[in-house]
Amino acid sequence: MDTIRIIKKICMLGDPAVGKTSLVQRYVLDEFSERYATTTGTRIMKKDVTLQLEGRILEITLMIHDIVGQKGYEELHRMYFQGTEGALVVTDLTRSDTLDNVDGWVSLLFDVTGEIPMILVANKSDLADERQCNQEELRRTADMYNADWTITSAKTSENVDRAFETLCRRMGLAMEF
Repeated sequence: MDTIRIIKKICMLGDPAVGKTSLVQRYVLDEFSERYATTTGTRIMKKDVTLQLEGRILEITLMIHDIVGQKGYEELHRMYFQGTEGALVVTDLTRSDTLDNVDGWVSLLFDVTGEIPMILVANKSDLADERQCNQEELRRTADMYNADWTITSAKTSENVDRAFETLCRRMGLAMEF
């Protein structure tokens, strides 16, 4: 079986406090902290992923860029989006406005990158009693961008690996071999 080694830049996008940093820390380090720390600029973490795809083995080094979520940094966001080949667009299930704001994030991203593989990630499933978004709304939003979607919890690790692996598969399928 052929082995292909590649490096892919992906970005985490979404409003402040949706759990972008927590998802990355859970995925890369298998850690979770209740402490909220605002991301300033971008944080970059690396994770090596191996998967089988269409009779080939893909060894992907993910360079995960955790982007500042505050509004008003559009020019900075545009700079960070340069070279991005995939994205996890994160919303908070307990705040419906974060789902409403997905279009702004995706539009800004696609203005820079063109249409790239992305996954809509609805985080904080562990706060079920506070949920403000339903699966139909998530599906409808993801369908607007031909994206997959999943519900996660960085706290419990529910579907975190799956979200990143799904993005890796979509990026792999988008490649020309």
